[in-house]
Amino acid sequence: MLEPLAINEYTVKDSFTFGGELLSFVSKLLMVSLDIDLLFTNIPLQETIEFCVENSFKDRTHVDSLSKNSFNELLNH
Repeated sequence: MLEPLAINEYTVKDSFTFGGELLSFVSKLLMVSLDIDLLFTNIPLQETIEFCVENSFKDRTHVDSLSKNSFNELLNH
């Protein structure tokens, strides 16, 4: 349900897709991957939930048969 909010030209579906794209990429550049899990502890949870709810329900009352309130409760759990 949240996937449409995260899709852009810089996203890949999963690590296998990313690996496949790297194999087809010819360059002399160096690519580095960093594990940044600990940085996400600084993201304000309530603001993130509000963002997801508001952007998912901009032009509709239900998403996959969930009301805005139900979706909000689900994310808060």
